[in-house]
Amino acid sequence: MGLGHEATEPLHGLDRRLGRLVAARLGIWRSLPTWVLLGILTAIAARRGPERAIVWGERWAIARPQDPRLAARLASLWDRVNCPVPARYGWLRASVGLAGRTGDRFALTAADLADVPRWRPGRLAMPPDLLAALDDLGHDGPMDWRLAGRHWAAAGRWLVATEALKRAIAADPHDPIPQEYLGWLHQERRDWAAAAACYGRAIALDPKRQYAYKPLVFLPAIAPAQLESAIAAALPHMDDPSFPLGRRFVEAAELRLGQMDTTIARNQGDLRALLARKRPQFAAAWEDDAPRSPQFVILGAQKAGTTSLRKYLHQHPQILPTPIKEIQYFFPLLDAFGAWPGADPARSREWYCAHFPPIPPGSGWVVGEASPEYLPHPQTPGRFAATLPHARAIVLLRDPVARFISHYHHWVRASRELRSLDQVIRDELATVAAYGDLDTYLTREWDSYLARGIYGPQVDRWIRAIGRDRLLLLDTATLDRQPQACLDQVCDFLDLPRHGFDCQKRYNVGSYGGSDGGPEGDRAADPALIDQLRKFYAAHTRPDFPLS
Repeated sequence: MGLGHEATEPLHGLDRRLGRLVAARLGIWRSLPTWVLLGILTAIAARRGPERAIVWGERWAIARPQDPRLAARLASLWDRVNCPVPARYGWLRASVGLAGRTGDRFALTAADLADVPRWRPGRLAMPPDLLAALDDLGHDGPMDWRLAGRHWAAAGRWLVATEALKRAIAADPHDPIPQEYLGWLHQERRDWAAAAACYGRAIALDPKRQYAYKPLVFLPAIAPAQLESAIAAALPHMDDPSFPLGRRFVEAAELRLGQMDTTIARNQGDLRALLARKRPQFAAAWEDDAPRSPQFVILGAQKAGTTSLRKYLHQHPQILPTPIKEIQYFFPLLDAFGAWPGADPARSREWYCAHFPPIPPGSGWVVGEASPEYLPHPQTPGRFAATLPHARAIVLLRDPVARFISHYHHWVRASRELRSLDQVIRDELATVAAYGDLDTYLTREWDSYLARGIYGPQVDRWIRAIGRDRLLLLDTATLDRQPQACLDQVCDFLDLPRHGFDCQKRYNVGSYGGSDGGPEGDRAADPALIDQLRKFYAAHTRPDFPLS
């Protein structure tokens, strides 16, 4: 059965057949006493770690689906690697055979999964007898199916994941989350029409389900009517701080539909309204004929505090706020829509500059944008230099290991990363090693977790393009500990008088069970892997960069 086809039989029947197939290859494990297997698992966990023990234990669980003590031992191993959902499912499976004999320890049901603060999916698939056990126990609510679908997707079992998400949708047709997940699965299988339909249903159920919007713009086959419908859903929420992708989606969708004039008119109208509230002195002297162009751009790095820096700078009385943070004009993302370089470069530049108010030369007012995608991409420095020959650039650099982990959890929260953190670290280090040539790796994999933290080549490209005097390097740790000193540097760099900033609040801060300031607080990370990551970055970090 190909990946593009749907499963046509009940899921538990498909899984039981798979279980029998695997069991036939592992028949020897079916004949051994349980105490022998538990002893072997204990020895493997002691010598090679709990993850390796889980690999073997899950194989045996497929061959011995009715062994509750094996299920309980596996659940304890999942607990040790801090993967709560497969652990709780393991306790649930154990409760089938151990209920009444071991007290409340195994009295967990699928309903307990609802209070898991955030699921860190494990590297391995759940045993194929799981949903059959859920059916037998009567625990098959939408939360169970949704989490099972995510877990199986992480294991690459696309058909089973698809069927589980369909069961979640059938159990709760008003939940947008499984619709979004199912859209992602269809997208990965290049079933563009099905993906667009799923994303559209997710948006209809929750117009602020922002990660259902993003892929719609770039699906190769999508009807204009679907984009128009999504634009109509997003427009009322564009200025909602909890929906930061809304305006970016609307602008990209309008570009794809050839509605550049609509974007230009709305941006200028929104700018005038915003500045009438925030900078009434400027709004009163608005001059339509004055040049529209940013005086500075915050280039990144991603997950390094660019949102906070931008918000703080907007407190300065001479820096004008704008409705949108990330325009991404110099990033090749817009090439598909003809926004850059396009058949009409002047028209393209008009669209970009419409995001900024008209500032008379010598007036003392300053405006800028912040697009963290600009820093790592190889093409953006040349485009920036050609379009903005006098603008200045600010780079905020964060400890690369902390940035790596924050980036990972950003995509976990967005439901776009299903691997464990440990597996991501292994995969990233293996990928860069496979290339052998760092320059080729950074050119082809510039958007990877690992590559974004290799700052040296990125900054060097910008220095060659615009010169060192137009580039300011800052440190995220300094912005956190001494924000006023950091912002004084920015004021000096932009030739503005220094200002007293209120920096009590941090913006766009992710939370993932530990400290957001570094990997030490992340309990899912293997310290040995974190050490490998740190050594890798130490070998590729310039000593003159402001990293503490």
